[in-house]
Amino acid sequence: MTNATLAGIIIADLVLNKENRYARLFDPKRFGTLQVGKSLVCNIKGFVKTKVNKNKKFYKSRVLYKRENGKNIAVYKDGNKIYKVHSNCPHLGCSLIFNMVEKTWDCPCHGSRFDLKGNVIMGPSNYSITYRRNRKKT
Repeated sequence: MTNATLAGIIIADLVLNKENRYARLFDPKRFGTLQVGKSLVCNIKGFVKTKVNKNKKFYKSRVLYKRENGKNIAVYKDGNKIYKVHSNCPHLGCSLIFNMVEKTWDCPCHGSRFDLKGNVIMGPSNYSITYRRNRKKT
């Protein structure tokens, strides 16, 4: 909402030919070709990292990625406890990786983080990744 309000003020100032100190900050041409290229490389790097980290050998059998009931899930085994979550971030669908140090599911694309049970710790995602098996209707 803040950006929308500021955009309205900037547009009003542009129509009235007034100087606005924030106009350059929100100018769509503010990024040069080099900055767009860097952003693209970072996004591709995050995508490739998710594919490498989903390798089964990387986690030494404590984390497993598989399909169950037609859904992509990730499983973390901690002793006798098993935690199952959806393996894609609900924000934009990037593959999640498991953070062995902090015991969290992390999205390398935009930084969303989830606890072992799939509850959101930090956004941009507003939705959890908890996994519940489909129950049969009786």
